[in-house]
Amino acid sequence: MIKNNKLTLVFSSAVILLPAVVGVILWDKLPDTMATHWNSAGESDGFGSKAFAVFGFPLIILALHWLCVFFTEKDPKNKNQSPKMQKIVLWICPMLTLIASGAIYFTALGKEINPMMIMPIILGVMFVVLGNYMPKCKQNYTMGIKVKWALENETNWNKTHRFGGILWFFCGLIMLVAAFLPQKYLIPVMVAVLSVGVLAPVVYSYAVYRKMQKNGELTEENKAEPFWGMSKPLIISTIIITVVLVFVLVVALIVLPVTGNVEVVCTENTLEISSEYWSDISVSYSDIDEITLRDDVDSGRRTNGFGTPRLLLGTFENEEFGRYTRYTYGKCDACIVIKDGENVLVINAADETSTQALYEEILSKK
Repeated sequence: MIKNNKLTLVFSSAVILLPAVVGVILWDKLPDTMATHWNSAGESDGFGSKAFAVFGFPLIILALHWLCVFFTEKDPKNKNQSPKMQKIVLWICPMLTLIASGAIYFTALGKEINPMMIMPIILGVMFVVLGNYMPKCKQNYTMGIKVKWALENETNWNKTHRFGGILWFFCGLIMLVAAFLPQKYLIPVMVAVLSVGVLAPVVYSYAVYRKMQKNGELTEENKAEPFWGMSKPLIISTIIITVVLVFVLVVALIVLPVTGNVEVVCTENTLEISSEYWSDISVSYSDIDEITLRDDVDSGRRTNGFGTPRLLLGTFENEEFGRYTRYTYGKCDACIVIKDGENVLVINAADETSTQALYEEILSKK
């Protein structure tokens, strides 16, 4: 694969690094902290430094790109793979990098984007393209629908990928249409389409296997090399993916719910607020017009920031305040509302008692 696509590999790698060049040009206009991830509600919930967004992100994708090329190259069944499928492998990461980096830069520059529309369009285009070329994909261990029954039998592989290609093509079209649906309908539709796209080819492949087995068509002559006969690249890639997924799950389900703190320090002239997961801010007591202690503040919708089961950080929007800033613990209902002209800041401590004490301390300093 590399031998026949040297120029394409170099060019695609350069495209992956292109956003870093753009980032250098825009460096002075970019904020120190930039959104790098959005949740299912279209809200920014993952952030990184400017250096990571500009340089780190493209370099990670470049490493992933070369890892995909390496495993595809090492797969012995890919020696005679369709050139079109090889091109797709070489251009998936570059295209995703341009789209993702574009979204990161647009958000950082204050441009409004709708990630809930962008993602279905990206997935839809990918499914349409992959569905169109999937029937041309020859038997291998790194591309396509790699279920045991298809890997062990070339006839099963071809039938499965013809079926999968047609299915994925129409799934892609549905995703493109779904991108324009209201959000409450979009997510269920996307989950249903992705589930069908992933599970239906597996069920179909097994049905083909059972039919061939019943008809006595599974002879040694028409069997491909056994699945475990040459699976070292697949095993290595599976281990890497599993480790990454376990790490992500541990962080998401165990680490984030119990880590992170909001620290509010009352100095002589200012209120200093800091957190591990969001930028620090400082408020001068002389700028505070109004301060109240409440237990009925509606958090509303996060428009920028970070959220875990423990913390609510960043910029929010609700009916009472409009757009406001929040640094709070999620399990503490008591909140201190600080107004500075049209600006509103909502903070608290880990529990109601500590929040009451913090409120009184701020009042004594004001």
